[in-house]
Amino acid sequence: LWPPADTELLRNDASCVLRVRGAQGQRALLTGDIEARAEASLLAGVPEALAAEVVVVPHHGSLTSSSPDFVAAVDPDFALISTGHNNRFGLPRAEITERWRQSGACVLVSAEVGAVRLTVGDTIEVSTATDRRRPWRALRPPACAARRRN
Repeated sequence: LWPPADTELLRNDASCVLRVRGAQGQRALLTGDIEARAEASLLAGVPEALAAEVVVVPHHGSLTSSSPDFVAAVDPDFALISTGHNNRFGLPRAEITERWRQSGACVLVSAEVGAVRLTVGDTIEVSTATDRRRPWRALRPPACAARRRN
């Protein structure tokens, strides 16, 4: 979905944004590090193309991304935020995490839950690795593991 072929973007807004569709129609939006400017451009294009059951939250949940209009257009069941524990940037920002939660998404932050596994079938099932000593042995469903829509 992004970036357009005819533009020369720099830095974060040059991130590749992909929408992936599963065999049963579920959609995942992979946003990279896009910020508000790229979000606005995507919204000005075909905003319905942004709707997805799963989103990788842009720019690790920073204040420069996840605008209210973008969050509303995506309207995910699950919002995945990739961050390192105690990172120097303080990401994800609490107000951004809350914005995704207020949209109705189950928010999963990798610094808190470890690896996230999505199993896609008739529903989307989520498990996380919360045991940091042996994460490959500790996959378990998070509190909000059930898909909320029919």
